[in-house]
Amino acid sequence: LAFFLETGHASLAREALGGRQVLAEAHIPADLRRREREAQARVERAARALAKARRRRVHTRVQAARTERDAARQALREVMERIEGEVRQDSELLYADVESLGSIRATLGPKQACVLYGLFEAKALALRITAAEARLVDLGPVAPIRTTLQAVRDAAQGKGASSAASARARSMLWEPLGLGAFEQVLVSPDGALCATPPALFVPAGVDVLYLPSATWHVRHRSRPRAPATRILALGDPAYGGRLPRLEASRAEVQAVGDDVLLGDQATEAGLRATLRTQKRWRAVHLACHGIVDAERPGLSHLALTPGPGGDGELLALDVHRLHVPADLVVLSACDSGLGRYVRGTGMLGLARAFLSAGGSQVLCSLWQVDDEATATLMRSFYEHWRGGQGMNAAAALRAAQAHVRTRDRTTVATLRGPSGAPAVGERPWSDPYYWAGWVVWGTP
Repeated sequence: LAFFLETGHASLAREALGGRQVLAEAHIPADLRRREREAQARVERAARALAKARRRRVHTRVQAARTERDAARQALREVMERIEGEVRQDSELLYADVESLGSIRATLGPKQACVLYGLFEAKALALRITAAEARLVDLGPVAPIRTTLQAVRDAAQGKGASSAASARARSMLWEPLGLGAFEQVLVSPDGALCATPPALFVPAGVDVLYLPSATWHVRHRSRPRAPATRILALGDPAYGGRLPRLEASRAEVQAVGDDVLLGDQATEAGLRATLRTQKRWRAVHLACHGIVDAERPGLSHLALTPGPGGDGELLALDVHRLHVPADLVVLSACDSGLGRYVRGTGMLGLARAFLSAGGSQVLCSLWQVDDEATATLMRSFYEHWRGGQGMNAAAALRAAQAHVRTRDRTTVATLRGPSGAPAVGERPWSDPYYWAGWVVWGTP
């Protein structure tokens, strides 16, 4: 089950992003791609020679052909190992394999747990992993869980009347796991869970990070990282009428950024050039519109200012080809954590692309967020994450959500909800729509 949850249909993930060739061009240096092709061709030649020798039943030729085949396979393995060591983050999309349960357990501290969810055709299961043990938990029939998760999202976005859906989701998905003693839980979600923020079904006081997989966590938790202090922030792109202006994002970016790109400077070329000025960034903060293509997640994009060499659309496929060395990437944009879900790989889209490009963690949204509430949440997040308290990203997000939830909104009468939701000029920020739709992807 662990193997299935971890790898699932990895080939579907590759195809969803445009095929292995697209990923290889994004990740593997040209010299290594050439060596891989040559090594693969050698393996194929050796296999044909061995088959021919066996047909002729000449023992000495069979032995020689087998020796050459084994040498060719070893040469290919060496190239693959070098590629896996150099392609930054997403080698599992190129060569899908998984870590053992023992390796996963060895990464967990006494107050940490990891949960791999599986929402299958008829039944829902969870693999609960701690440093001490790994055990399977039967969560029951999957149909009521899917119905409840949809009700949770609908209620949070003002499209449903019952806030009791979150309590039902907690009783179905969280309480059976018996995680009351754990302070940090790493969750590899499945299906509709990928689009459901943990703030809506996990009890307060627990820090939750979403993972593409437990294998991803094992392989990326201890990557060497250069010290980083500066924050690159981009916001308030000049859309020229093609999209609504995000006015609150200007103050948001100015409040959190050390190197700032605003208005006409918020172009793809400007972002690329500024990224190269530091070996590593403490954070890369992007406050703009996010456009999701669920069928072709590689075409999901961030809307920037059009400029020389760019049409203002930073595609997820373009991000895979970028180098974004950052402790944290913040996608302060609508729907920036959504995309296309593929079992064993997670949600493919912008968030996964930035993990691939070098971001250790990505903070993103799971629905159409409000401009002003988001600006307030982000300022609070950075105060907790970067300030004297030095909280981890999941804890800082939880604190920022509490800050927004308790703010007095009586002085603002122009606030509007998401598309399809009722006008909410008097809706307080305590409503989950304003604060709950955020999640941190990545490993602590």
